[in-house]
Order: sequence, then structure tokens, then C-alpha cells
Amino acid sequence: MSPWPTKSDRSQGFLIPRILFSPTYGDRLELGYFVPFGDTADATFYGTINDKSYNGAGINIRYRPSADVKQGDLSAYAVHDPQTGRNEWRYNFQHAENNLPGGFRGVVDAEDISNLEFFRRYGSDPRLHTLSQLYSSAYLTKNRSTYSFNILTDRRDILLGNVDPNNPLAPPTRQRFEQLPSLQFRLYPNRIGESPFYYSLESSASHLATSGLTNGPTADYYRADIFPTLSMQLHTPPWLSIRPQVSVRETYYSQTLSDTANNPVDRFYAQGQVEMVGPSFSKIYNDTIGGFTKLKHIIEPRVRYLYTTDINDQNHIIRFDTVDSPLLPTVRNSVEYSLTQRLIGKEAGALGNSREVASFSLTQSVSLGTPFTSATVGGISGSTVPQQGKFTPLIAGLHVNPYSSVTLDASATFGNISHQLDQTSLSANLLGTGVRADKYLSFTWFSTYKQPPLNGVPQPDASSSQVRLNTGSELLHKLIRADVQLNFDARNGKFLEQRYLVGGTAACYGVALEYRRYLVYIPFEKAEQSIGISISLKNVGTVASH
Repeated sequence: MSPWPTKSDRSQGFLIPRILFSPTYGDRLELGYFVPFGDTADATFYGTINDKSYNGAGINIRYRPSADVKQGDLSAYAVHDPQTGRNEWRYNFQHAENNLPGGFRGVVDAEDISNLEFFRRYGSDPRLHTLSQLYSSAYLTKNRSTYSFNILTDRRDILLGNVDPNNPLAPPTRQRFEQLPSLQFRLYPNRIGESPFYYSLESSASHLATSGLTNGPTADYYRADIFPTLSMQLHTPPWLSIRPQVSVRETYYSQTLSDTANNPVDRFYAQGQVEMVGPSFSKIYNDTIGGFTKLKHIIEPRVRYLYTTDINDQNHIIRFDTVDSPLLPTVRNSVEYSLTQRLIGKEAGALGNSREVASFSLTQSVSLGTPFTSATVGGISGSTVPQQGKFTPLIAGLHVNPYSSVTLDASATFGNISHQLDQTSLSANLLGTGVRADKYLSFTWFSTYKQPPLNGVPQPDASSSQVRLNTGSELLHKLIRADVQLNFDARNGKFLEQRYLVGGTAACYGVALEYRRYLVYIPFEKAEQSIGISISLKNVGTVASH
């Protein structure tokens, strides 16, 4: 009798083993045991046996007890690290449920890793190599047509490099931001009677905590915020839109940056703005191109004037999120201007829709008084370079989406101080359809450039350029499938990670071979390699890899 469950229904039994070979972390055998609990839940227990004592154990639990539970997944794994003598662990828990009492929806998405650098070296999850933060949240949300109410608790850990030269294998240090919890109430824009005025509101009451900050305090405090807005939609021609808007914001803090006695502070400011979109110009082309029977080219200028009152105690508050550092500039007078070109296509066929095929925009802001700084520019600069001067960087953005399976996005930031490109990015996604549905291609490139001397003082070189490529396809009449994942450091001319997967399937089984080569930096930079072999049986599956 076979020890593996080879029946068509959910049967208890061992899963097919998985074998991995690594010259650094040894050869390991992964074993799994599957246990179903009726039709709504199951658990997989698995263990790892390693010839260099990297032995581990874990569990995967899945459950869907009712139609209201849309997701229920728990994954946990622990492994012994013989180099340090510690047991390293990671877990992920996801739960989503509708129709809770009071009309709420509940969502939990929690993840934590004891030592990210260890699992980057030991594990085979490519996501970990680009992970810069860990975020966990649990919330209840109630959404209606006019408002939303959320009860949120979350934790955000920003992962920093290891700073202990005497213990290079220690876990990376973390900057932690927590909401314990936060009550959030939002009113969507509602029209006041038959008037042209609309009102909206953002408000929150939060218990916040920060720790491990490199540029900030360890704090445990309370914050209450209210942010009402009154806007007006003027009657204008179709090619022109003018919208005045007034907002006020008042925020209470039980603690400040340098306050050891927990004396509260009340911050208040108001903003008034007028946004004008247009006059817009357009031209229609009655030509059939690429599945579109008609194309419309629109040129759309946009200007927004923003006035901000004096903000008291802005330099004394703890910066936690956009409530503390607003998205809009906080200088007295500023103007944002942009020029956008859009291409709208009418799809062929009686049921064809009109949709945006491509767009290109240029955006910049100017302060009419006090120059911008990184603290007052808001979230509009589009650059990670510290800000100063009358102008923000010039941002160019391109979006192309001719078909649902093809997208391309590109952006460039031209610095107002550097007078050069500060950063550029490009991403493209191609998904196969029809008989080519097995194929895909994903490409991203992000680059930042060295800044020139500032006032004669050389700037540190923080330039970077990275390319990522994911692609895959079936070969030999779908008998074999090949997938490739590459992460390349173009600035230094070396691969950060290479992953190649080749597999074949038959009527009742499948075989897969994986080769992975990647760089590790602790205790020093070197390349690691691993080889994995797995066999899967129909209705049985394989063991998960960590």
C-alpha cells in the first residue's frame, strides 16, 4: 500500500518528499504529512532533515468554514541555525470574513520573521531579497455610500542593515511604528442640498507607538485629528473645470519630539486652493488601429494654487504618517502645474467600450514665497533626493495600456537643484492570452543617479541601478515548463539573484528541477548556490519550501 494519498478525494497521508542541495547549508530532505478536517479545513505538517543540522519543522493550516470566510491561511516555520545556536522562525496569517455583526468586514494580515538575513541566505523565497519592511494589520471596516468607519491596529517594521560589527549574524535592526489601535471615520464628498457645494471629512483617534527610530524618539502617545473640507463645483463649459476648496486641520498630540513631561500640543492650520483643469483640446481620429475603431487625443493642462496658513509647532510633532507630514505643500503660497496628454480608444464591436490607451504627463510645483524644504514640500516632489529651492523636480510619467494583457509604465525625475536626472524607472508586463496563456514576461528597472556637488561640497554617491526580469513559458507541446527570475545590479555589473526552474508533467505526476544562485553579504559578500528537486503526484502535491 502506498503511504501517499493517491485517491481523488481529500485523503490523509504523506506528501512527496522534496530534496535540496546546497554546499553551504547542506543537503536537506523536506517531508510533509497532510491531514484534512472534512471539506472546510486541512493542515499540513512538515519537517526538514539536514546533514549540517539545519533541521526545522512547520505547519500550514487552511480553513473556509462558511461562505463568509473568504480567506483563512496560517503558515509557520522554525529552523535551527547551528552557526548561532538560535532557532529562527517566520509566520504568516491571513483571514478575511464578511457579514460580521454591525455590518463590518474583518481582515487580518500578519507576518513576522525573526531574522530576515538568515532566511535570505537559507530560504528560497525570492520576495525576501527585495523586502525592506514587514507590515501586519488587523482591522474591522464598514463602508457605505457616504462614509466609512475603520478600527485598525497595525505594526510596520522598517528593516535596517546589521550595525553590530562584532555579531554579523545578528538580526537586522528595526524601526517600528504601531497603531494600537486607530479609529478612523471618513465622510465621502456629499452635496449640500441643490447647491454647488460639497463637504467631506477625514478624522481619526489613535494610540501610537514608535521605537528604534534613527531620526526620532521612542514614544508612546495619543493623537486625535479632524480634517473637514468644503469644495465647490462651478458651472463651466465641458472643456473647462474650476473647483475652489477650503480645508482646516486640527491635530492633538499628547507628546512632542523633545517633550519628556508629556505636555500636549494642539496643531492647527487651514488651506485654500483653486484647481483649474483646462481648457482641454481634443481631436478625433476615425481610423481603425489595433482593435480600436476610433481614437481621441486630449491635451489637458492643469493648475492648482494652494494657500496655507501658519502652522504652529510643526517642528515639534512626531512624524508618524501623512497626518503629521501632509501630502500637499505647507509653504504659504504655492502653485502646481501639469500638462497631460491622453489617448482614448473606442474598442471594436457593438459592446466595445471607450478607455484610456496611453497618457503622458509633466508635473512641477513652485513656491511663491519661502523656498521648499523636505519638511514642507509634502508628497508631491516625486524624488527621494532632499528638497530645497523654489521649484520641485520636474516629473515626467508615461502609461501605456493598449490591451488588458500589455502594460508599460515609465517615469523620470529631473532635479531642480541638480539640473540632471535624479531617478528613472521603467516597468512592463506582458501576459499571454488564448493559446499563449502559459506565457508571461515582467520587467522592471529603477535607477537613481549621483548628485553633483552642492555649493562646492561633493555629495555622497548613493546612485543605484537594478533590473528585475521574470518570464516563463511551456515548451515542447506543453510537456515541459521553464521559468526564469533574475535580479541584476546594473551599476556594479553583477547578478544579485538568479533562479531557473524547469519541470515536466505527465498524466499523474510531475517533476521539477530548480537551480538558484544568489549573493549574501553576511559576514561578507559571496555567492551561494542551491539545487532543488521535487516530485508531485496528482491529487497529492508537494511539500512547501521555505
